[in-house]
Amino acid sequence: MKELILQILKDMDKIISENLKEEEISKSDIQKTSDEVSKIKQKAGDVLRDENLSNRFKYKKSGYMYLFGYNPPNRKESPVYDKFPLILVVQFSNNLIYGLNIHKLPLRERILLSIYLLKYRFDSRDGSYRAKINSLMGSRLISKYINESEIYYVSGVRTKIKMIKEDELIDMLFQPFEKFVGMSRSKVQSTTRKNIKNR
Repeated sequence: MKELILQILKDMDKIISENLKEEEISKSDIQKTSDEVSKIKQKAGDVLRDENLSNRFKYKKSGYMYLFGYNPPNRKESPVYDKFPLILVVQFSNNLIYGLNIHKLPLRERILLSIYLLKYRFDSRDGSYRAKINSLMGSRLISKYINESEIYYVSGVRTKIKMIKEDELIDMLFQPFEKFVGMSRSKVQSTTRKNIKNR
C-alpha cells in the first residue's frame, strides 16, 4: 500500500509546483489506490487497543495527527460524526481540538493532500509526524481542505490515542478506518468535495 502511494506521488512530476490541480491526478492512479484500500482488513478498534498507546495527547500543538475513538458529548450539536476520526490538528484550546478529519476527504483529495503533507513537515526528533500548518494554508487549494476542520471535544475521546509517526503517515492516510454515524461515507465525502469547490 505505502509503496504504491509513494510511487504514484513520485510519478507526478508536478508535485513540486504550487499550480498542481486536482484534475492532474489521473483516474488510473485513483483506481489503483482504491483497489489497494479495498484489500485492507485492519480495523481502527484493533489498532487503538495497542497497550503501548497513551490515554493523552502527547503534543497539544498544531500539525500533529491523531487517531482515536470518539463520541461527541452532545449528539444534537453533532448529528453526523466519525467514530474513529484521523485528525490533523489545526489548534488545541483547553478541552477542544480544532482539526481536519482526513476521513472526510474523497480519495482524489486525500492523494493530493498527502503530497503537501510530505512536502511541508517539520524534522522529527522522536519519529512523530508534524505538518507545517502555516505552509499548508499558503496553498490556495489545500487551505480549502483545512477550512473543512471541525471542533472535537477531548471529553468525547473514548479510546486510547494513537499519535501518527512519520514512517506510517502514508499508510494511515489511506486506511479505511472511518465509521460515520448519521450519514454514509460516500455522502460525507461528496458533501466535503462540494464544500471545497464552493469555497
